[in-house]
Parts: sequence; structure tokens; C-alpha cells
Amino acid sequence: MSNLNVGSGSGSDGRFGWKADIARNWLRQYPWTMDQATFVDLLRAVVLDGLSSDLARNWHHPPGRLRSEERSRRSKWLSRMSEADRALLDAFGSEAARSALFGVLAVLDGARKIEEPSSGHLELRHVHAGEARLLASSAPNASVLPLHELLP
Repeated sequence: MSNLNVGSGSGSDGRFGWKADIARNWLRQYPWTMDQATFVDLLRAVVLDGLSSDLARNWHHPPGRLRSEERSRRSKWLSRMSEADRALLDAFGSEAARSALFGVLAVLDGARKIEEPSSGHLELRHVHAGEARLLASSAPNASVLPLHELLP
């Protein structure tokens, strides 16, 4: 996965923070190959894990100098919630993110249609050292497992 460009949370440019650290740890485990399970594991690690803490931080302290009235109102509402209610809201946010990722994977697999099958199909490939490996396809007779079934 040599094309993944991640910065260090404490190193080079710091743009990616903990997400880069997670991806880098996974890359150490899979230094030269990308298969479907690895791809889904990386998506889960980089997109879903830690998302709850990101959301909670942004809800408590909305980023940016020009905060919208809506964001400020949500922040005040959240600050009045009990710890148990915040945990429940956090769980809803995590489940919503997981459902969204599941939906995107289902589209890549063709389980959810975004166009008529006769119009074409989607393919996701990982290319490394000039070799391409098919990770997902919405083609009816695709030779790969559906990615959405690999998401725990």
C-alpha cells in the first residue's frame, strides 16, 4: 500500500493525527499486500475507530472561529446532558457511522444499486508495484466476496 500518504500525529505535518498512527500500525502488519479483509480492517480502523471521541470533542468544542448558531446550540445542549445520555448519543453516532460505511461498501458490491446494471458496474482495485488486485465489484458475476459482509 505504498500510495497511502499519511503524516504522523506528532511528526511530519500532523494533518492526520491518530488516524495516521492507526493506519501505520496496520501497514506494519500488512506491508506488501492488500486483500479484501485487510481493506475492510483498515477502513474500520481509520474511519470508525476513534470516531466517537472525534464527534464528542467537536460537539463539546465546535472547531473554527466562525461557529454556526446551530453548532453552538448543539454544544450547549450536549453540555447539559448527563454522562449516561452522552454515552447513549455516542453509541448512536458510532452506529450511524458504521451503517454509512456499510452502505458505501454495499454500493461497491452491487448489493445497493446506484445505476441500472446494463449501464455498467463499479470496481475497486488496489494497485501496488504495477499489479492490480480487485477488492470490490458490482458486476453480477464478480469473482470477489462482498465487502459489506466483511464489516463486523
